[in-house]
Amino acid sequence: MTHDGGHLSEFLFVLERLFISDYIGKYFLTDAESEIDRVSSHYSSVLSPSSSSSSVSSLASSSISSISASSAFSSTDKNDSIKIFSDALLSIYGTITDGDNRGKLACESLMKILWSITFYCDDEQLQEQLKSNGILILLLHSLSEIDHKVAEIAKCTLHNLHETLPDVSPVLYKISEPFVLFCYSNQDEPAVKQLVNRQIYTVYPLIIDDDKDEIDKSWEEIKYLMIHASVFVVVATRYSYTSRYCRQICKYALELKKHKIVLKKNFTTQGWFDSLTDANVNTNNKCIVFNFTTDDNDQNVFSYEDKMAVLNLNGEIASIIEENQEFMLLNEKKKMKNGVEVKKNSILSRSRVFSKTKMNIAQV
Repeated sequence: MTHDGGHLSEFLFVLERLFISDYIGKYFLTDAESEIDRVSSHYSSVLSPSSSSSSVSSLASSSISSISASSAFSSTDKNDSIKIFSDALLSIYGTITDGDNRGKLACESLMKILWSITFYCDDEQLQEQLKSNGILILLLHSLSEIDHKVAEIAKCTLHNLHETLPDVSPVLYKISEPFVLFCYSNQDEPAVKQLVNRQIYTVYPLIIDDDKDEIDKSWEEIKYLMIHASVFVVVATRYSYTSRYCRQICKYALELKKHKIVLKKNFTTQGWFDSLTDANVNTNNKCIVFNFTTDDNDQNVFSYEDKMAVLNLNGEIASIIEENQEFMLLNEKKKMKNGVEVKKNSILSRSRVFSKTKMNIAQV
């Protein structure tokens, strides 16, 4: 895992952060020549390996030169990139339990890269390519059961590949329904506290640790909360955009066709956030967007527009909850009515059986 004074984890950690961007992810997974290829061709004529002052710079320059020599990754190279990451994980996964900190970082970074790739698994060919690697799938299932933070990464990756996970029921939450599920970064917590009105509805937060890109809930707990929530609210900022957990939770909200509210705080949505608000994927449910301009340095000060947005936000949440309750009440009435009908039919069928039995006895 080391070569010429460098460690594999150093390269993988940087690459893992780059894979957060849809721009980079799609570059590795599509065949068409991208802007990256054209830019690398341009800069290769400017950068010279001999002018670099360090071994890392030399490596970068020579890499760009080699890329430009072929103009762009070929189709085969881009398909093989998934295999390279998969094979690398199969080679070093033992470092999770037996390796040093750098070995563990390398393994975690590889798993996050593969996790990022699975966000594009709507492409059946891509999904099939990953699922056809039976050893990789078996490894991910094994890692999903260990007592380590990579277990949650493995579960999310398997979920995106539509793999069946063991049915582990989370501890039942004592949350008074209906409740609203808020997903946001810990960096945005002060602003969120100013936005919500806990007197109108119960709030349950999913707070993502921005520094570690972790969440203090298991995937089973997140799914349980998502299924039972009346409304799902995500705070769209540059912090939540770079969180794979936030993206995974939003992806699950789309799968469940949940009513969603997107709070854009000093942020122009891009990449996967745009797909969250796409009208084509929200035909059977609501997706409402609110904009806020609060100052990150003084989040207690709200402009007039923000105060009006807060009123509209809380009013919209209350309206959705009321609609959900009416819908649930209607369903309960239908169930009760169907239950009465079933019971009536059962009694009638029994009476017909008894009368038939008596007739047969009489005939005998």
